[in-house]
Amino acid sequence: MGVSRASNGIVTAAFGIGGLVAGSLIGYVSDRTQNRIGPQLCASVLYVVSGLVLYFAKHFYQIVIFRLILGIASSIADTMLFTTVADVYPANLLGFKMAVIFVFDNIGNMLGPLLGGKAYEHMGVGGIAIIAIALGLFELSTLCLFLAIPCLPYQQWWLLCLLKAHLATL
Repeated sequence: MGVSRASNGIVTAAFGIGGLVAGSLIGYVSDRTQNRIGPQLCASVLYVVSGLVLYFAKHFYQIVIFRLILGIASSIADTMLFTTVADVYPANLLGFKMAVIFVFDNIGNMLGPLLGGKAYEHMGVGGIAIIAIALGLFELSTLCLFLAIPCLPYQQWWLLCLLKAHLATL
């Protein structure tokens, strides 16, 4: 796309800015409305939208928009994950539950660059976009299934941890 390597900072900052704004706002709104599912569904749709933006990206500013949307989606998903777990479990169980969430997050963060690098070598940017779209659709369909089938709280928690792990790979 004809941009310098220093432009990576702009792409990274776009993700952070999206996350900063969305996390603060969605946390406040979800507390006021007591709605945790709506924002989670919104995040999964935003993952799909970000993948579509990347798939059709031809200019650097579109990559920045992709990362901004991805930061918004990631922050919403993380905020809702932590608030949902805090809603379900008593304070004396939260430490372990949060630790497990971070284990899944770190697994995703370790696998993301490895798998993403290999996928990029074989499929290019379009392949990465397709993976992002597929993961977003997987989250959306899993959440819809989760809404259709009543689960016990511990099953909900494990489901959210698995979603966190796969989305951390983006």
